[in-house]
Amino acid sequence: MQNKILITRDAKQNIDFKFKLENKGFLVYEFPVIEVKESANLDNLNEALANLIDYDWLILASVNAASIICAQCISLTGSLTILNNIKIATIGAKTRDFLLEKNIKVTFVPQNFVAENFVSGFPDYPNLNNLNILFPRASLGRDYITKKLTLAGAKVNEIHIYESNLPGNIEQKICLLQKFLLDEKIKIITLLSSQTVINFHYIYTMANLSLSNLIFACIGPQTRQTVLDNFPGFCVIQPETYTTDCLIDEIEKYINTTNQL
Repeated sequence: MQNKILITRDAKQNIDFKFKLENKGFLVYEFPVIEVKESANLDNLNEALANLIDYDWLILASVNAASIICAQCISLTGSLTILNNIKIATIGAKTRDFLLEKNIKVTFVPQNFVAENFVSGFPDYPNLNNLNILFPRASLGRDYITKKLTLAGAKVNEIHIYESNLPGNIEQKICLLQKFLLDEKIKIITLLSSQTVINFHYIYTMANLSLSNLIFACIGPQTRQTVLDNFPGFCVIQPETYTTDCLIDEIEKYINTTNQL
């Protein structure tokens, strides 16, 4: 019998993750609880890109941010050339690989893909006096990186370029979640960001569900803590290396060692 698993990322980001899970023999159910939308007004970003020469670093914390930056560069200049004239730092391997595939060099990636490791490993930290940093990012999320780099002396221009919202069809989502968890009896749920946890918990609560046998698979200590805060007492799986490949391996390991599914 195939093990069932629920994946909750934005639908556009599910393709590769779903493919890898299916290759491992999982029966995958898609249940996006987050909808990524580009900000309606990107004037501040376009101004910053037009003056990119004034910045020492560009920080890209997600593929979403990198994708928007690339699209705006092409719109403004017709190419991605200007991105090779600035040092770029990414938090995750996926964002780094996205840029490398476009022949854009990446100067810094932390060993562990979390904000704390990003800051502590950032070149010359904590001596960043008068360093100019452009940080286009989501409107929601932690401000840890901006605060720490600013305290270290950097001038950080943080621009919100996309939003991670609840999907608009909440009533359908409620019915679908009830079907998945009660009828299909799915137990493993992947939650790959704190905002995804919050959105899933909202839909779960609205669905009047009260289950004790769910297993949450997440990436990173911050997401894990958000799961524990919202679903105290539930089983949480987290790999030591914060990538989806390692998460899949950890899920397989859990299934093989516990024989609970």
